[in-house]
Amino acid sequence: MLTRNKKLKDYGIPAEDIEKLNTMLKDFPTKYGYLLSSAALSACPKNTVIADMVIENILHRKSYRKISKERYIPMNPKDFYGYRRKTVAVLYERMRLLGVWEDKNNE
Repeated sequence: MLTRNKKLKDYGIPAEDIEKLNTMLKDFPTKYGYLLSSAALSACPKNTVIADMVIENILHRKSYRKISKERYIPMNPKDFYGYRRKTVAVLYERMRLLGVWEDKNNE
């Protein structure tokens, strides 16, 4: 399946965790910024600025449209949000591997 068509459930994330993840992303904790950066660099195409734009989208809640008014985005919105979802999936897996995901939800 193409990245542009994948949803979070296609990456194997359970429905209940998708809700928690989306809530966390609305007010992303800056102390996990390093995880977000590494996830974006892993998930997005190499040698592009897409990773930086996905990070900006998540941290600053800027839409594709707002970012595209400030600078050129070398892909269409469907592809951009596909890479955003892939970044979130990689972030989720890394948080689980490091034990951060459980700690976040047990507070």
